[in-house]
This record gives sequence, structure tokens and C-alpha cells, in this order.
Amino acid sequence: MNRKNIILILLAMVLFGCGEPSNDKISKDFNEIYLDTNIISIQKGEGDSDNIYYHIKYKNKNNTLKEKVFLYQYIDDEWIINNQSSK
Repeated sequence: MNRKNIILILLAMVLFGCGEPSNDKISKDFNEIYLDTNIISIQKGEGDSDNIYYHIKYKNKNNTLKEKVFLYQYIDDEWIINNQSSK
């Protein structure tokens, strides 16, 4: 393997290293905190390589449309929820 290929591989690892949490993980985390809800949509908001805000629209048990914002942070090789806010 030549030097150019090694540099390209290292650059790719830096740019794409930590990815982002999957919708399945976000749904699972949300449903563990907010019982008896039906998620309508999950939209990625602002963020950077280690912080991403997700806007989660859902209906509660009274069928009222609501939204929560979760901040996911990449800490110790995993995505965790740091805070939750409501709109």
C-alpha cells in the first residue's frame, strides 16, 4: 500500500469515523423514556461530528401532536442522549 492510499484511508476515517445514531436507536431511546406514544417523524437538525440534534414528532396517548428535541453526543465510542427538550 502506498503513502497516498494510507492518507486517503486515514482522511476517510477522520471524516466518517463516528457516523450518527440510527433511527432505530433513536426510536428505542425515545420509547424507553416516553411510553404510550407513536413516533410520527425523526428529523436531523443542527450538529457536528460529535453532536447532533434530532427533532422527534409524536402523538401521545391523547392523540395530540407534540415534538421533543434530543441532543445526541458521541462519547466513548457511542451515541448517548445528553438532554431532552420539548416544544
